[in-house]
Order: sequence, then structure tokens, then C-alpha cells
Amino acid sequence: DLAAKEIAGKSALGQMLEQMAHVGETPSASVEARVWMSAFLENSENNRFVLSSSLLSVEYAKKVDRELGAAPAIVVFLDCPRDLLLSRGSQTNISGALPLEEKIDENLQQMTHIKDYYQRLGKVCVVDGSLSPEAIFQQVKHLFLPVVTYLLAAPGLPICEAAKNLEGERAQHVDLQSLLRDRARADTSLTHMLASGTAPPASVVCPLLVEKLKTLQNQGVDNFVITDFPMTLKQMRFVEEQVSCTVRAIRIRTMASTLKSLEISDTTSLKALETRRKAFRSQDMNAVFADLEVAEVARLHQRTSRNVPTQIHIYIYIYTIIHAYRSMCLEVCLMDSQRKVASLKL
Repeated sequence: DLAAKEIAGKSALGQMLEQMAHVGETPSASVEARVWMSAFLENSENNRFVLSSSLLSVEYAKKVDRELGAAPAIVVFLDCPRDLLLSRGSQTNISGALPLEEKIDENLQQMTHIKDYYQRLGKVCVVDGSLSPEAIFQQVKHLFLPVVTYLLAAPGLPICEAAKNLEGERAQHVDLQSLLRDRARADTSLTHMLASGTAPPASVVCPLLVEKLKTLQNQGVDNFVITDFPMTLKQMRFVEEQVSCTVRAIRIRTMASTLKSLEISDTTSLKALETRRKAFRSQDMNAVFADLEVAEVARLHQRTSRNVPTQIHIYIYIYTIIHAYRSMCLEVCLMDSQRKVASLKL
């Protein structure tokens, strides 16, 4: 497509490509790299690109990477059975000197060598190519879309302090309560809601969060840890429709006695805190938990303790999870400093 665009635009590169096409010459790695670079410059507002290329050999792939100045961050390899390739190929108009079967066998051999090369570099993600396009997209979207991690915990746990530590680990913390407090400076009705612990309406919450996420995306941020959100399933779905992303969640559970033993900040009244905790235990939140667990269920290993979790203990769990798993819903029972991450069904 890019080569056709260059030819149609009658650029110097396009004229070279047209001459090659006229005599049946395959573009060199240097020429292919020039085509990519031209597209990169034309879309300079982006800092990530998904390339679709028919690399001819390992040496050709190495030359293209050398011309571009770096190897790809990741290579998605669509692994498809030979019989299915033959079946699909017979339904398309594939021209060339070689019969379809020979062409597919030759391509499979080339792709195997290229896959092995990038696999040694730790770059390959193998996907079942026999799936439908939509199913393939669901498997690979976490590689390309921004990642939103919901950090779900009862109000009172030192979650925000722990989440802020992740900002040095390429994860931007977005706290809904902080956004609401900033907005409340110009809205007295919102100030009263926050003081009483009453949840603000979705018409306030959702646009505020969407605006923040899009602002950060424009700044190049693509990994978010969100606290104090969502409060309903409808809110969660609305935000995810507005901001294309891969979603995962961490649910931190603790005993009621542990929550009571935690210190309450000067800016939070006991009554308001209890109101927020009741909302966290509501049917609305249970619906959120259930929806998140449909895709990936965690097995919880229960254990009790009277020790109070500290922000550093919480941070260790969050850090481990953020860096270990790309797309999942995890439930952690956090009781004490000796607690281990629950066994997971992945």
C-alpha cells in the first residue's frame, strides 16, 4: 500500500519503485526501509507503528532493521496450519510463477527461520492464525493499546501512596478522588458530596476521568493505574468506550478489623469514610467485580492476620503484578507483610 502511494505521488522513491515493478525486480532492504521511513515522517505525531511486511529471509530482515536503526519491539507471528493456508489460498487470486502449494511451502520455510531469529532476541508473540480476525485482535490488542489497571480496594487502605511509587515504573497514577477535589474548588455542591462521602454522579465522574486519560495519552503516557474508580459497571464501560485500552484489575481485600485499625487522615471524617466503604461493598461494585472476573478469574488463598498492611507491602504486590501480567483480573487478599500473591488461573 505504501509503495503504491509513493508511485501514485510520483516521488523520486515512487519512480524507483515503479521501475522495479515494471521489470519484476524485488525492492532491496534499503529501498523498503526508505518506504517505511517516508511513512514514519508523514505520521510523525505517532511514536509507535505496526508494520505489515513480507520479509524474504533472515538476512533481509536484519538489513531492514539495520537501515531503520533498530529491531522491532515485538514481532507477532500468526501460526497457521499448512492445510488451512492451502484452503484459504485456493479461495484467493494468487498469481506468480510458482503453484500455490509450492509458494506456501516456501513461505512457511522462510517465516520459520525469521521467527526463530526474532525468538532468540525475545521479540516474538505467537498467535493462532486459524482464529477469526476479531479473535486474533483480542489476543494481541494488549500489545498495542494503552493499558488501564484498576486498583480496587476499600477506602482507607494506603493505596494512593503505593500507586504513586509506580510512576517511576512507567505507570501513571490517576486518582479519581484527587481529580474530584480539584474540580470541587469551583463547585460547592461537589465539595459537599465529597465531605459527606457521597459518590458524585456519573455525569461528573466519567467526563473528568476521560479528559484526564486523553490528556496524558497526548503526552505519550500509555500505562495507567486508576484508583477510586469505577463505582458502577456503567461508569467502567463508558470510560472504556471513550478511551480504547486493554483493561486489567487488581482487587485488594482485607478484614474489617484491619480497616478499623488504620489511621484516618485529618481530611476525612469517619462518617464519610464509612459511607464510601458501604458503596464499595454495594451490589454495584459486586457487578464490577463479577464483570472483571469473567475474562480472567484468580484463585484466592485465604489467610487471616491482625497485622496492618503498609503502603510498601501493597506497592510490592502491585509492582509485581503490573510487570508480570499483561491482561488479567487479579484478586489479592492482603492481610500482613508475609502475605504472598494468590495462586492464579491464567
